[in-house]
Amino acid sequence: MAKVVLSQAFDFRSVQDWAWMLRETNFDRISIADLTYRQTFLGDFPLASGGSLNGKIASSSLFIEDAPVYSITGLDHDAALLAPYVERKGDLRGLYEPFLAADDDIQGSAGDDGLMGFAGNGRIRG
Repeated sequence: MAKVVLSQAFDFRSVQDWAWMLRETNFDRISIADLTYRQTFLGDFPLASGGSLNGKIASSSLFIEDAPVYSITGLDHDAALLAPYVERKGDLRGLYEPFLAADDDIQGSAGDDGLMGFAGNGRIRG
């Protein structure tokens, strides 16, 4: 079960295909960023031969100009889900379906949010 908390207004339905680059990767953190946006994934990412992503994603956070936008905690997903995004391919919305496919708790901000859930019996408050 994931828990999503928005810190400021955000629309999960909007296209999120910005020109990111891999900025950081180590045993517990992977970050992609450009000059405005930063998406950080925390978890357990052991080194793998051949450069493949191994381990589990525990949480993800989005920042715009270093201000927190949202955090998703309670994840337990295979790190291989990140491979297309680390390689700068695709719209980050593609991660929301696997991340929010259970009985999730989604809490909007005080602003004008576009909230969504997927499979499961999620609770959305906005």
